[in-house]
Amino acid sequence: MIETRLNIPRSFSPRMWIPLLMLISIVWMSGCYYDIEQDLYGGGSPCNTTDVNFSGVVNPIIANNCLSCHNAGLANGNVRLDSYTEIKKYADNGKLLSSIKRDGTIAKAMPPDAPLGNCRVNQIEVWINAGAPNN
Repeated sequence: MIETRLNIPRSFSPRMWIPLLMLISIVWMSGCYYDIEQDLYGGGSPCNTTDVNFSGVVNPIIANNCLSCHNAGLANGNVRLDSYTEIKKYADNGKLLSSIKRDGTIAKAMPPDAPLGNCRVNQIEVWINAGAPNN
């Protein structure tokens, strides 16, 4: 009869605990993902709604949050937001503001994965209320 022994240490040495603790820390910290910068760091600077224009404020918000789905090549819901003319059309008919406010009155809530921060919504609303100028 052949006897087989497993060589299992009775206690872990500190060198064995360090990689385990590092792995646990990485897994734990990766669960702290939060993607709305304004809500995460919101206590900093106040929202600027006085100097809102299309080229410097509104267009970058649309480009960073909407164009991946609403462009000429991939117009989800037959909505394109890749030019001032297209954006103005949805600003004028109320669908842009309804969708980013996520109120469900006129249009589907957008972006679908996470809402825009309050500041961004307020900036777009100020721009729309000013007549959505191409400035």
